[in-house]
Amino acid sequence: MLARGDAMLAVSYGGETEEIIELLEALKRLEMPLVTLTGKIDSTLAEASDVALDVSVREEACSLNLAPTASTTVAMAVGDALAVALLERRGFRHDDFAALHPAGRLGKKLLRVEHLMHAGEALPHVTEKTTMPDVFHNTPSTFCRHPSGQPQDSFILWHWTFFFFTPARLYTPT
Repeated sequence: MLARGDAMLAVSYGGETEEIIELLEALKRLEMPLVTLTGKIDSTLAEASDVALDVSVREEACSLNLAPTASTTVAMAVGDALAVALLERRGFRHDDFAALHPAGRLGKKLLRVEHLMHAGEALPHVTEKTTMPDVFHNTPSTFCRHPSGQPQDSFILWHWTFFFFTPARLYTPT
């Protein structure tokens, strides 16, 4: 979806890709800046662009010089360079990346314990008299605290088996 205030990065080696050419009028109407990575700096797309970056290659790695191999690698490298320049210019930090990519491997790598564990009133309450079956069936967390909230009365319960239980579910590590 195109929206006013966005910018478009178009990647087309020949610069005549029909699907992108058809967007040019909408881009102009929305006053959307267009940056193009192309191997043909005199193409329709390059000429319509606010910025056209030449990503041409002498020849493809394909022995027939047909399959886009070297050209896609160059376009990817230039795209990465643009992304890094934007990250630096905007002051993008680890926390920003983690917030925008929470489910991916890199996002998970940047998560902090405080984002994963319960705290304060969200912590499940148990007492010294709570039976283990009640803990397993009524406590959906591996961390519990004593209702008094006092550090000397508090304790942490670690589920130390290969299985851990939450209400009505059994989880096994994969």
